[in-house]
Amino acid sequence: MTHRPIPIDEFMRSAIRNYYQNNESIGANGDFITAPEISQMFGEMVGIWCATQYQKINTSFYLVELGAGKGTMMKDILRSTKHIPGFHENLRSIVIVENSTKLIEKQAQNLRDYDVTWVDDISHLPSGNLIIVANEFLDALPIKQFERVSGIFYELGVGNVRISPAQIQADCPENGIIEICPDAQDIAEKLAERGNLSTLFIDYGYFTPPYKSTLQAVKGHKYHDVFSNIGEADITAHVDFGALNDIFSKHGIKTHYQTQRDFLCNHGIQIRAQVLIKNGADHKVISQALERLISPMQMGDLFKVLEVFNFN
Repeated sequence: MTHRPIPIDEFMRSAIRNYYQNNESIGANGDFITAPEISQMFGEMVGIWCATQYQKINTSFYLVELGAGKGTMMKDILRSTKHIPGFHENLRSIVIVENSTKLIEKQAQNLRDYDVTWVDDISHLPSGNLIIVANEFLDALPIKQFERVSGIFYELGVGNVRISPAQIQADCPENGIIEICPDAQDIAEKLAERGNLSTLFIDYGYFTPPYKSTLQAVKGHKYHDVFSNIGEADITAHVDFGALNDIFSKHGIKTHYQTQRDFLCNHGIQIRAQVLIKNGADHKVISQALERLISPMQMGDLFKVLEVFNFN
């Protein structure tokens, strides 16, 4: 029996689907921890961003999260915007794009006090004004990899097997690797075409391609061999923010790209940390969380932020 080589995106799609349906992914008992789980301050800063976007329209809107994890960030966003005049009064519904039934159960528990609707694809988002947030969502979307050999690009499969020549136009060095995420680009195209929205993407990634594989796996909070324990480890790839930015720019949509450190500091996270400590929060806990979120040596520079402004 002959087995065909499996392209990287097919492998990722299958492994990720099995992983999120069957594993405890997020938190101390899972395989990784996300920024919202590190500190409430992260979700609060995203809440400030959401409030700023709402003030641009000052009318009814839907608050959307792409891949909401346990629902922690959304809960912090909603708590931190209660004092914003009109925000909750004009919030028609919370919409979460999610495919994992295990995570939907956790989100429903965390957000039980709110009106929440779940959809499985962005094509099912409601019409109307949308404020969209997405933290560590794009990195879990399947990528294709192409290697340049003797001036020709070949698609790569599992184990770096060269599958077939491909028509790729890219300024890539010999033996360099180009990664393309069709799903992420499709999402960007759909959001760019519909208008009446602002979107916040936060993820680890790059603006200029590194021309090497960024495919990685994490299990038990440690890096893990990508092709071992398939379906039991979290598999991700760095996000090509430059490619997404090009799509929005092509549609004439304004964007802003920065590090997570700059985004959080510009929205007042250091001041918020001082307030929490002054109000009795544990100084060491808050300081360590702040350091983890904004330090260039930790998440501060590794994670990037792409803001997309498309309210008509």
